[in-house]
Amino acid sequence: GTYRSGNWGVHLYQKFKGLNGSYSFKRGGSRRNFVDAAVENSELENLSLHHTANVLYSFSEHPDGRPASSLAAMYVYTSLDYDNQRDVESLSNFNQLLSLKFTGNARRLLSLDLSASLRRLQEDQFLASGTGALTRGIADRELQINAEKRFYLDRVDLLFGYQMQQAELDFNDERRNFDEQPVGLESALLERQHHGLVAIAKLHSEPQSEFLQTLDVDVSVRHDRVHDEQSNAVVRGTSTTLPNDAGVFAGNEWNETMFKFAVSLSGYRDNLAMNAFLNFGTNVKFPTLFQQISVPEFLCLNAASAPNLNPERNNSVELGFTLSRDIRGHRSIYGWQLSGNFFQNHYDNKFRSLVTPGIPIAFFENAATASLSGLETKGSVFFFRKKITVEAGFSRFFISDRATFPFKSDMKRTLNFIVDHAGYALQVHLFKEGEQIGRLRQIKTEHQGSPTQCEFADIILPTFSNLDLHLSKNFTISKLKLFANASGRNLLNNSDVVLEGIAIRDRRFYLTFGAQY
Repeated sequence: GTYRSGNWGVHLYQKFKGLNGSYSFKRGGSRRNFVDAAVENSELENLSLHHTANVLYSFSEHPDGRPASSLAAMYVYTSLDYDNQRDVESLSNFNQLLSLKFTGNARRLLSLDLSASLRRLQEDQFLASGTGALTRGIADRELQINAEKRFYLDRVDLLFGYQMQQAELDFNDERRNFDEQPVGLESALLERQHHGLVAIAKLHSEPQSEFLQTLDVDVSVRHDRVHDEQSNAVVRGTSTTLPNDAGVFAGNEWNETMFKFAVSLSGYRDNLAMNAFLNFGTNVKFPTLFQQISVPEFLCLNAASAPNLNPERNNSVELGFTLSRDIRGHRSIYGWQLSGNFFQNHYDNKFRSLVTPGIPIAFFENAATASLSGLETKGSVFFFRKKITVEAGFSRFFISDRATFPFKSDMKRTLNFIVDHAGYALQVHLFKEGEQIGRLRQIKTEHQGSPTQCEFADIILPTFSNLDLHLSKNFTISKLKLFANASGRNLLNNSDVVLEGIAIRDRRFYLTFGAQY
């Protein structure tokens, strides 16, 4: 299609008595030309490199072979590189994670989970635009410690947990010769201490009923305390028209309590099975250290939101069911399944990201209130012992503000035809998505020398219909398993959309091969 991509990797696994070990390596990337590039050999390139290693030692095992007490270690290495030759911008991201986890019994403490993880993130960014240049560096270090204790009391399971996070963010953002007013945070050291307590109760019941088989009730309470500090702050410039220096804060003290309740039940009678659930509760999301220094006032004097981000609060309700019927006695129809899901979310201080053309940095702000609700349904009919499946789905979403949920479609229809027989698998996926709207932040200066002002432009993606096709085959030769997969996406190709020279919703082809021994 319009770009070239390739990914390859290997996964190794070995088990020796109580010691299990695995290692995974993956490398890949994509490269594409800009459709409106004025200069030849002007490409957009993304590269990725991943290493993952796991070791688990079992001190004791359950009768079924599952570890009863074990010590596990994990190491993850990720490197991502982005290079935009047309716009002379680049991004390099390096991430490391090391974790240790103990599960089991420690002397008189039974059913105990202890874990600790250390994460290191380094990101460097460069941008040249017009007469200006931006060099940005982020060094993020984080330590997390978790402790959980479980109690099993007849039909009630209890869990009590404590979580601690200590993070440090070293930030540097240098801008030279930009036409915009030089305001905002240039460098700072940010620190966070986060403590969380959680309690969960699970009740499992098996009613004596001809139809109702299980009834589960879950209740959880969580309390978080967050303390943020900022030191060694260097500001590009100050202005009396700004409410305060963008990205600079004296400190944050947040205390939040969350509550969740869930009930689920299942039943079966006369080849008819039913599962249903109801969830409701509250959730709080705290702004990260990086989000707090990337507020819209960074480059804009008339932004409507407060300079500092506040925690996002969400009150949610979700109700769903699945109804299945087994008709194995029929010559062709094997059974059917119908599922539905309704959800409703009301937000206070909803996080919203804003981007500006020509500036590869996302800005974050709070939307005072927002809501998102929807209805999702899917029906399936199975033929010839499930070798052929026909599925139809419909989703309808109600969005209070399209800018708060960017490029979220309010409607989607799907139709799937699936064949699975003798190692062959075929899927035909036909879909239609409703209109999508995203919002971009723009810089506007009405008169020479006047302060920088902001305005917003809506980007509209029209209604989109298309067809995807997937075909795969599995082979087995002695102990060697092989598989091949071919995919084509957006095969109708009847709606080309180009944003800033990058084609989306375009026709694409994929080939995948793999082997397992």
